Order: sequence, then C-alpha cells, then structure tokens
Amino acid sequence: MWILAGLMAILSLTVIYRGESGMPAPDYVKCKESLVTQIVTGKCTERSSVAGNAAEMNGNAR
Repeated sequence: MWILAGLMAILSLTVIYRGESGMPAPDYVKCKESLVTQIVTGKCTERSSVAGNAAEMNGNAR
C-alpha cells in the first residue's frame, strides 16, 4: 500500500512540475489519433489548432 502511495505522490509532483515549468506539450498530443494508433500505424494527422491545444495543456491558454 505504501508503495502505491509513494508512486502516486511521485506522479503528482511530476505533473505539477511539468505544468509549472512551462515545458512544451509532447509530440503525440499534437495528433488526432490516439497514442496506440500512432504506435501501430505510424499515422499522425495534426490537429487544426496545435498551438492552442499545446498552450491549454501547458496552462498558458489566453
């Protein structure tokens, strides 16, 4: 049980750090297909508002 709580705490801190440091969104987020589809087919259709979606995910939305 303590191992699971520790892993959840590490994950939470990592997500907070990523959001606060202004890191860019990962490349796989910029595609319409799911990550599994991208891995299997190698297909990536960019979203119509890639910059907007990345800004929202990083907390920099206007």
